[in-house]
Amino acid sequence: MTIMKILMMLVAATTTFCRHHQAIMAKEVAMIMVDEENEAAACSASDQQKVKKCMFSTTSIDECCPTFKSILGTSCSCYKYAEDLDNQVLITLQAYCDVGSPCKGVPPPPPKSPPPPPANTCPVSDQDKLKKCMFEKTSIDKCCPTFKSILMTSCPCYKYAEDLDNQVLITLEVYCDVSNPCKGVPSPPPPPSKSPPPAPEAACPASNQDKLKKCMLQTIVTDECCPTFKSILMHSCPCYKYAEKFDNQAFITLRAYCDVGNPCKSAQSPPPPPPKLPPPTPATTCPASNQDKLKKCMLQTIVTDECCLTFKSILMHSCPCYKYAEKFDDRTFITLKAYCDVGNPCKSAQSPPPPPPKLPPPTPATTCPASNQDKLKKCMLQTIVTDECCLTFKSILMHSCPCYKYAEKFDDRTFITLKAYCDVGNPCKSAQVIKLSNDE
Repeated sequence: MTIMKILMMLVAATTTFCRHHQAIMAKEVAMIMVDEENEAAACSASDQQKVKKCMFSTTSIDECCPTFKSILGTSCSCYKYAEDLDNQVLITLQAYCDVGSPCKGVPPPPPKSPPPPPANTCPVSDQDKLKKCMFEKTSIDKCCPTFKSILMTSCPCYKYAEDLDNQVLITLEVYCDVSNPCKGVPSPPPPPSKSPPPAPEAACPASNQDKLKKCMLQTIVTDECCPTFKSILMHSCPCYKYAEKFDNQAFITLRAYCDVGNPCKSAQSPPPPPPKLPPPTPATTCPASNQDKLKKCMLQTIVTDECCLTFKSILMHSCPCYKYAEKFDDRTFITLKAYCDVGNPCKSAQSPPPPPPKLPPPTPATTCPASNQDKLKKCMLQTIVTDECCLTFKSILMHSCPCYKYAEKFDDRTFITLKAYCDVGNPCKSAQVIKLSNDE
């Protein structure tokens, strides 16, 4: 009996001790959970500094992506801290680094007051970012996220950039694929009075000069330079003249490649036509004075209107001078003759060459063979005309009307130049004559 009482007392004591221990453990767990909730309620100062540095001070977004994912992807309080700091930058970095919002499972905050009406001005911080990207940054690719986050969501900032430098904005807008957010916004009321339009600019801005130099000095003509050329040269006569004087031959090539018009034609009256001179007496040699004038024009690097007048007044009326210039520098002569539109006076002074022997007409082909197309493309795409290409052109084009038409459609400008330089005839004319004679 005594043993039974002792055992019952031990069981009761053990039960009481276990219940007390469970209560103490539950209290400690509750306190730990409260501490963790308090710690999670605020973003730590060290995490705030890391987020700030990545959002405003870093030079490489890729280096900040691991920091963003480890802090913003796991802490709702740090995510909201970054959102309040600069929402536009957060959106850009969140999309670039593929960071999700950790606050999706957190209950929404109380309803906020209705948003204020759209601002009529661009914030100063956004203005500074736009200025830095438009004038100080060397890499456009790093500026594209900033441009998209600011310009595509703020009409006042878009207009600010437009007023700052419209040409630079057009270039960056095309490169970064930025659309105009002001299309759906009603235009503001017109101002009461406007000052008279400013006089046309007398000089090309230094920033535009640097861009033109960079495009003209590189050895390969790239499509990246064409938007720059169009945005600057088609709207600025001084910049057009600057590029023309800087390197006339490179300018002519890029202007033809990028299809750039001349803005100076509408800004100034056309030059008066050259005075008509009586035809001189036919001579057998070119006078020394005319030789000196032709040398002077052909040795200078810039083709001027004055040289064109000299070329026309001398070469169009003197076959000996025409031949002298042709022998002096054949390549420069061809360029100047095409640029100044100078005819050949020797055609009327000499009997035409005997016609080539007539060959039996080959069976007309309907298409140009692929191998010939490749040879023609190779010659037309290279920047220097070689004698090897002339042989290729004559051997293919003078006997094949389909290949002649293929080259004409592939690049009309280059085809005309090569046809004149290599003296290639049109085989399609003889094909038409043969067809007419057969019909008769």
